[in-house]
Amino acid sequence: MANDQSSHLGIRPLRNRFGFYQVNYYRANTGKDIFLYQPVVRNNSGQVQVAAVGVDASGILGVAVGFLDTNKASLPSGMTALDQGAYLPSSTDAYVAVADDPNQLFVAEADTGGTQIGTALSAGQTIHFTYLATTGNTTTGIANALLDASTLAADTGGIFTLIDPWDIVNQDGTTNDVTVNFAKWVVKINAHQNTQISGYKLVDRPS
Repeated sequence: MANDQSSHLGIRPLRNRFGFYQVNYYRANTGKDIFLYQPVVRNNSGQVQVAAVGVDASGILGVAVGFLDTNKASLPSGMTALDQGAYLPSSTDAYVAVADDPNQLFVAEADTGGTQIGTALSAGQTIHFTYLATTGNTTTGIANALLDASTLAADTGGIFTLIDPWDIVNQDGTTNDVTVNFAKWVVKINAHQNTQISGYKLVDRPS
């Protein structure tokens, strides 16, 4: 028996008991494509941009969950036709909807490649994210973000904190098994930009 592979790419917000999660809108930095469920950071110009991978003690704002044009009235250009992807193309002026509650919980899949998180007792440790091949799928619009199992550490440096294994059933009827590859975890942002965190500063805007 095995966990479903690549079934939950992206860092996806869990809905609370009332059926929703908090969203706020931020102007996008247009230097890179931004995909759904991709971790983002607020820069020193107040814009959101794609978060860096693997930087210890770096705060993030949340994950992208949608996009609006500069009037907040419709989809941005580059997303309005059926032959265009459901992601924000670079160089497109827009707003990004961000799930940015510091207490928000997310679900994410762990990667593979020789290192596994391995046990439910890993809850409470921190971890970074990485990408599967490219940063996002230009057809589905979903980020190829995964938890980077090799970065698991009993410290405060990781982007996310492991909260608990996610109670989900695989396609073969087995339950999510965190002792094997592609385990699904509930996580929380470890160092959030909307809270007071030691050593944190706004990231510089790319030139």
